[in-house]
Formats: sequence, C-alpha cells, structure tokens
Amino acid sequence: MNLLKGIYKTEDRTKIFNNIFWGLAEKTILLISGVFVYARVASYLGTEVFGNFNYILSIYNIFLPLASLGLSNIVVAKLLERGANQEKLMGTAAIMRACGALFAIIANVLFVWLMEGNVNYIYLSFLMSWSYIFSLFLPIDEYFQAQLKSKSISIIRIIVYSILIVLKLGAVYYHAGLEVFLFIYSLEFMLIVLGSIILYLKEGNRFQKWKFDLKVAKILSNAMLPILITLVADTFYAKYAVVVIKQTMDFTEVGVYSVAAKLGEIWYFIPVIICIALFPKITKVYNDNRKYYEEIVSNVYSILFIVSLLVSAFAIVLVEPFVNIFFDASYLDSVPIFQVYVFIGIFIALKTLNQRIYILENIQKYLVVFSVLSSIISVVLFYILIPRYGGIGAAIAIIVSQIFYIFINPLFFKKARTQVKYIIKGILPWNYLKVKSLFLKRQ
Repeated sequence: MNLLKGIYKTEDRTKIFNNIFWGLAEKTILLISGVFVYARVASYLGTEVFGNFNYILSIYNIFLPLASLGLSNIVVAKLLERGANQEKLMGTAAIMRACGALFAIIANVLFVWLMEGNVNYIYLSFLMSWSYIFSLFLPIDEYFQAQLKSKSISIIRIIVYSILIVLKLGAVYYHAGLEVFLFIYSLEFMLIVLGSIILYLKEGNRFQKWKFDLKVAKILSNAMLPILITLVADTFYAKYAVVVIKQTMDFTEVGVYSVAAKLGEIWYFIPVIICIALFPKITKVYNDNRKYYEEIVSNVYSILFIVSLLVSAFAIVLVEPFVNIFFDASYLDSVPIFQVYVFIGIFIALKTLNQRIYILENIQKYLVVFSVLSSIISVVLFYILIPRYGGIGAAIAIIVSQIFYIFINPLFFKKARTQVKYIIKGILPWNYLKVKSLFLKRQ
C-alpha cells in the first residue's frame, strides 16, 4: 500500500487508476479476440490459407511504423507543455502522418510486387494497407492521452473489438474467403479512429482549427527520427521472419509459425502494466536519491524476470492441450516452435523497462544503434537457421538478437554498460529477496 500511495499521490490519481482499469479491460477483450477467435479463424482457413493471411498481415505490420511515424509519445509530451499550441501540433502531426501513410501504402504494394510479382498478392496487400491513411487522425488519441481521458478511447476499442469478433465469427459461419478476413482485420484501425473522431467532435472540437506549421514540423521531425528508426528496425525483424519462412519453405509453415508466435505474444501487456505501475517510483528515486536508484531498478528487473519466467514455464506445460482443444490438429506442429518462441518474452519484458531507463538517463540514442544491429543480426540468422530448422530457427534467431540487444551491444558503449549491470544484478537469484524494498518507504 505504501508503494501505491507513493506512486499515485497526485490530484489525478482517480483518472490514472481509471485509465489503467479501462486499459486492462481493453487488453482482456483483445486477449479473447486474439486467442479464441484467432484459433477459430486459423482452424477454418487451414494452415496454408492461414499462412497466406499472415504473410500479408506481416508485410502490413512491417510498414505500419511509416504511417504512424513514431510520433505518439512526442505529440503527447508537446501537448502537455505549458503554452502549447494544440491546433498547430495536431494539424502538423496529421499532415505529416498523411504523407507517411501514402508512402507506407506505396512501399507496401511495391514490396509485395518485388517479392511476388503477382497481381493477386498486390490486391490482397492493398486490402490491408489502405487503412494506413487513417493514421492522420491519431492526434485525437494523443489529445485524449494528454487530457488523461484514455478511458474513452479504451471503451471505443472494447466496442470495436467486440464488433470485430462478431464479424470474424460471422465470416467463418458463412464460409468467407481470404479477402473478407483481410478486409475485416483492416477495419479495426478505421473503426477505432471513427469512434475517436465522434468523441472529439462531441467535446466541441473542430478540425477546421487544425493548422500545419513548418517550424512545428521541423521540431517533430527532429524528435521522431531516432524513435522511427528504432520502431522500423524492431518491427522489421519481428515480422520479416514470416517472409523468409515463405521464401525458403511454404505457406503451411508460415501458418504454423504464426500460431506459435501469436500464442507467444499474447501476454506481452503484463510487463507494460508492471512498468506503468512502478516506473513513477523509479523516476522519483532517480531525481531524489541516486544511491537507492540502482537498487530499485534492479528490483523491478527481478520482478519482470520472475513473472516472465513463470509465465513461460506455465505456457510450455499448457500449450499442447490448449492447441489440441482450440485449434485444428494440423496446428500441433506449432507446439515445439512455441516452446522455443515463448522465451523471447523474457527479453521483451526486460526491454520494456530497459528502454524506459535509457530514456530516463537521456542516453536513448543508443537504442537506435541496438535496434538496427539486432535487426541485422536477426535477418542474417533467419537465412541461416530457417532453411534448416523452420519456425524454430526463426525463434532462435530472434532470441540471439535480443541477447545482443540487451547484454552484448551495450558493452561497446561506456554510458550504456551500467544498464547491463542493472539487469544482471536483477536476474541473479539472491536479488529476489531484496524486491520487498520496493514496498518500503524510503526517504
């Protein structure tokens, strides 16, 4: 209780807790949609067609950062600054994203054409990529975040996810083809944006007030560049595995790998919630008591490591009966892939805090280098391991790249080496006993 009081002793405490509550509700609905409905769709389409589906979806996700431009946190921060010109910030961000979205659509279609040279795949790709254009309305979501009104957006997302669940199950019931499922998945972004637009206008806001400002564009561009490079690099290696599996094997293997990856990623919101809850205390200690700071950071790493390790262990035991119950028998080949892939989550959990610490200590420039290097390592290993070991090889490649990202790459940079020390101290067994210090009041 002392920890919670220390973190949320603020006038906005109720708003913060409401946002966390509705965020959790949103993730719960998404979890249901992402697992049980996903399983139904996968079983209906079959491994080969489902492989086609995930191939197009992965390429869509590779180019998605080009549409959002990684501006979200920057715009929120700028909106919170004293004297911020809300209309210029939102209008400028919208125009920049519109340009990014058009570029992303062209890049997506061009990539598919170069990889496949098939008009049908270009058509399928466009069925997904058209929704990029709605990223120009993302400043509305950032506006609600800055106003601590994320609850409203979470409710919209819950409604949208519920609608999409019905549409997906309806498509299965009426024996729809691949094109219908791709189009339904593309509707998610559009429907959420339309809901946020209605809320924004209902509050009395008007788009006519949005203005583009070249000076603001330059400020946003300078701030977003390292973040965008990091996003592109991180997304690329995570999704490009599917492209290599398709190139070197077949769509059936893509379908099997995609199920393993999906099941391995459904719990990634847990470390995010832990960091949201505990990072304010880390920030306070960093500013007030640097000696205690290292201990607190290591303790949070301990929590993240223990939680992710326990989740991985339980998942390995339960995955086979789960796949047997909810998926078609042809997806049982995803079980051994999952049993390797699930360990990626441990590194993702550590990275969730690790990236925040780099930003807090103002050494975030290294994240760009680490992301690019890890992406290169992943892609090289994909072409070496996937032809030999299939989906398991892809999972091993990602794990190796994450080891480089967290433990090896920082050793080459003096200011980054202490981050490795924090993590190693945190994952050592004897540090677990010190975790209780997080809940004790310190001056």
